[in-house]
Amino acid sequence: VIGGSPQKICGMSQVDSARFKSAISEVLSVEAETVTNAMVLGEHGETMVPLFSQVKINGKPIEVTDEQRKEIHEWVQVAGKRIIKLLEKGGAAQAPAAGVVNIVKSHLKPEDRIITCVTLYDNYGISGVFMGAATLINTHGVTIQEISLSDEEKRSLYASAEHIKQTNLLLEP
Repeated sequence: VIGGSPQKICGMSQVDSARFKSAISEVLSVEAETVTNAMVLGEHGETMVPLFSQVKINGKPIEVTDEQRKEIHEWVQVAGKRIIKLLEKGGAAQAPAAGVVNIVKSHLKPEDRIITCVTLYDNYGISGVFMGAATLINTHGVTIQEISLSDEEKRSLYASAEHIKQTNLLLEP
């Protein structure tokens, strides 16, 4: 970031988390309102990291089989393509717009709640890459909240960061 603070920069990445919550609701046949802490970190794409370890249903940790975990993960990955296909043209602009509104509201009227947004990592041993993170946004900017991750989630987060770094190298002149 040239001439500015990285803590003042964030991008919207809440769509994947909302899709994660919907997928959990659908696959496990529970009401979406009962699903909390459904967050997706990392890249928006193949290396996204849904945090199953954080999800709660009615306040209790989620219990899923390997098959359900795979189905939920795949559901989240292809949800955008599925929506665009249903719309037949254009894109799914409502969800990203709602995410931006959520970020602006968090900045103007902080509620001390964690939301996902894209910001510059200097956490979990990852640095120098912008990607989805669990953040607290307030009038001072964006702060990554280090939350407890499973070993598998940590490995996946590192892989997602590396994927982004390698993609960025392809863009350099």
